[in-house]
Amino acid sequence: MTQRRTTLPKPLGTVVQPIVDTSTAVPRLHAIECLTRGPRGTRLEGALPLFEYIRSRGLETQMDRACISEALRNAAGYPCLISVNVHPGTLQDGFSHFLLNESQRWSIDPARLIIEIGEQTPCTNIQSFHRTLCELRQHGVAIAIDDVGFGHSNYKAILDSRPEFMKIDRYFVDGSAGDRTRMVVIESILKLADHFGATVIAEGVEREEDHLALRGVGIKLFQGYLFGRPLQVSRDRSEHPFVDGVLQYDQPIHQTLVEPCINLAYQGH
Repeated sequence: MTQRRTTLPKPLGTVVQPIVDTSTAVPRLHAIECLTRGPRGTRLEGALPLFEYIRSRGLETQMDRACISEALRNAAGYPCLISVNVHPGTLQDGFSHFLLNESQRWSIDPARLIIEIGEQTPCTNIQSFHRTLCELRQHGVAIAIDDVGFGHSNYKAILDSRPEFMKIDRYFVDGSAGDRTRMVVIESILKLADHFGATVIAEGVEREEDHLALRGVGIKLFQGYLFGRPLQVSRDRSEHPFVDGVLQYDQPIHQTLVEPCINLAYQGH
């Protein structure tokens, strides 16, 4: 009988996707989200099969730490906020020490970091979870809740985390311009975010009409193919005209810069 492999697939890759602020006359980069891809050319290259494999083997914490190390190594030279993803169960005693060590290793100010909490696995030790969040915030790290509006315990995650950012799931964003029901849900999330003093980010924005409709109800931060696909990190930014342009604070975000880079991207998030 063949024993199941219980190690992380290697090598892991990092792609980055911009989060942009379109509330000003010239849209500006707010942050980049670092996304992980598995070994290229394998069945685990895409995000969904990779993380299904990780969850099936209980490797979430090991994977999160490996992804963060790789992400910070790749994003160290980017002059903006850096967002990385973790499972709730990863945010336990010892995590803040790990993150601060990695930040110092790559000369990244912790105040430039955003920890995005997903809902794939529940948190089993809420006291340790709260201690970890407190420690992270003491060093300026911001907390975001991913996929707000979708998931089995979203309100609980918001109450437990009191996040600085709430990311509206793409299910509600896509087609919102022509769907009053979706807009009612989005407006309710905006009210909830206002109560917590959190900033809302709309994920999965692919159409200009949705972007304009969401701007109309007060959302300022957007992420999605309309503004840029996840792109493979390169030390030479001139290889990716869109990334090079978007990371210059005085340069506009413009869709025409995206097309030359699409073939360089990994599978989209």
